[in-house]
Amino acid sequence: MKCRHLETLGSGWEMRQGVLLMLHLGIATSRKLFLPVAVIAMVMACNMAVLGSPGDREYTNRQYGFVFRYPDVWHRQASTGSSPVIAFGEPHKTGFAASVNVVAVMQAGASASQYARNAASRISQGADARLSDYREDGQGSSGPVEGGDSWLMRFSCYSSDARSRIWFYQLTVVRGHDVIILTGACLESEKDTYLPVFEGIVSSFRLI
Repeated sequence: MKCRHLETLGSGWEMRQGVLLMLHLGIATSRKLFLPVAVIAMVMACNMAVLGSPGDREYTNRQYGFVFRYPDVWHRQASTGSSPVIAFGEPHKTGFAASVNVVAVMQAGASASQYARNAASRISQGADARLSDYREDGQGSSGPVEGGDSWLMRFSCYSSDARSRIWFYQLTVVRGHDVIILTGACLESEKDTYLPVFEGIVSSFRLI
């Protein structure tokens, strides 16, 4: 199945249907803070095809040049607002459904770890009133992506939208001026269940 749709870039993103997933709020450099506030219209093309191994589908984004696999029982989810969202999640689940999302911004001047740590700092300082009580789950580490600078973080926040603690498994990748953020999200109480799923998604991520 092939799809083509128009999306835009802004200072953050969210996926509705009653569920807040993630907000990214800029990057830090050694000199000053930059916030990606420009809205850039673009067309993204994607190809989704069943892989040889059962249980997975592949998403390919040729605009930014990346590929990852996700569970084939997950459905593509619609986005709202002016920011780009590529989202796949569990269908027909009551309450907060586990999902994976990708957002891309154009920004130069920071490493993947700098970008990720600055976004985390902004959230912990209350930049989004809907997210509170930020807690890191272990230390960040270099990501597994070849051909780009990548950083992996795990953390949780209380979401006033979901009225629960949400656990995030997030990969940030920098290649040139492109910053690609892949985020898995689930209820913190279910993180042991979904950790292998998110690990599989992140390990399948590659630049093309």
